Amino acid sequence: PIFALLLVGMGADELSMHPLSVLEIKRILRGVKFDEVRAIAQEALEFESSRELGLFLRRKFKGKIDR
Repeated sequence: PIFALLLVGMGADELSMHPLSVLEIKRILRGVKFDEVRAIAQEALEFESSRELGLFLRRKFKGKIDR
């Protein structure tokens, strides 16, 4: 789910996913502000590894994806 937020922050307006994930992703996307997601996506461009990026995103979106 957190990488869906990253993609939206980078400008994606369509996402492809398993049908069972749609409701969860919609719930998460409705719980964040686009400006916040866009700013986090800009920060995310600084990371060199997917591990670092994943940790950063989990920290930034803590509480928003765990509900």
